[in-house]
Amino acid sequence: MNAALINGFFSFASENPIYQQISSNKYLSAIVIFIIAFLLSKLIVFIYDKIVSQVTKKTHTKYDDLFVKKTKAPLTTLLTTIGVLIALTPLGLPETLQKIISKIIGTFIVLTLTLIVSRVLAILIDIWGYKWAKRTESSIDDDLVPLFKKFMRVVVIIAGIAVSLTVWNINITGILAGVGVVGIVLGFALQDSLSNIFGGISLILDQSMKKGDKIKLDSGEVGHIQDIGLRSTQLKTSDNQIIIVPNSILSKARFLNFVKPDSRIRVNVSFNVAYGTDVDKVRKLILDLLESHSGILKNPKPEVIFESMGDFSLNFVAKAWISDFEKEYDVRVELNEKIYKTLTKNKIEIPFPTQIVYLKKE
Repeated sequence: MNAALINGFFSFASENPIYQQISSNKYLSAIVIFIIAFLLSKLIVFIYDKIVSQVTKKTHTKYDDLFVKKTKAPLTTLLTTIGVLIALTPLGLPETLQKIISKIIGTFIVLTLTLIVSRVLAILIDIWGYKWAKRTESSIDDDLVPLFKKFMRVVVIIAGIAVSLTVWNINITGILAGVGVVGIVLGFALQDSLSNIFGGISLILDQSMKKGDKIKLDSGEVGHIQDIGLRSTQLKTSDNQIIIVPNSILSKARFLNFVKPDSRIRVNVSFNVAYGTDVDKVRKLILDLLESHSGILKNPKPEVIFESMGDFSLNFVAKAWISDFEKEYDVRVELNEKIYKTLTKNKIEIPFPTQIVYLKKE
């Protein structure tokens, strides 16, 4: 039934004088084919726009709208160019000229596809960068995402040019070998910079630190993370000084992060009393002091430990947990003062360093 309808349609068309006039003129045939191809391209893009627009209305992101906007014009150009290639068929151009024109149009099609792929990749990288930025509080994504977009654009353009050269039957093996050599040379030249970049990425992906964390380097410096940049990490000390550490070094170093696993920290205050002092009395006095302090946590419980018998004193350490590591210094200073006053008030001797010398009489 359908085959009969199709055959009937073509039979009717072939008998139509307009069709006969068009088919008898190769230039007119080429123009009609181009117009039909152009209209079909517009129709396809219109349907593509409508369908994708209906889908994007249901999402809460701008990237799908941007996807349509960035790909619609190149897609129209691509389909129109294919129409031009088809329209050249009825002209019956000389074989040499036909090959040259076909290669030119083929190159244009490859470059248009390259543009589409480049724009789609840029949008995908933006989506990836946006999701990454939500998980991090560093500026490395602000530097890295544009850099990665440029790198991918260069890769796509090189790939597009390589494919275009194959359209002209140019052997690209030698060119690719040259590019490979240049890449190796650049890799050695940029080795330090690349190691810093990948070091910063590893710090973020490992989630070992983030902006605002307080850390202590293995070299002893303590400060807050100001920024994790593309090349280095900035550490601000309590003296308002900035320490700049290359990411490649920091990613391999040992450091203490006061924020992990949480913001709690234990405050340790050492003190000494004279020999002969009642140990139980000292422990009770200081423990009562710790338990009455508003900034000290009830759980874990504070404790007072009789650590050792020194050369001239009994050595104790008071241990208490606080909720915020930022207050560790202030609480430790305050406890030092209160422990001293408590011992003095209760007439408990705090000894000076002493040494007994025995003289033997000849």
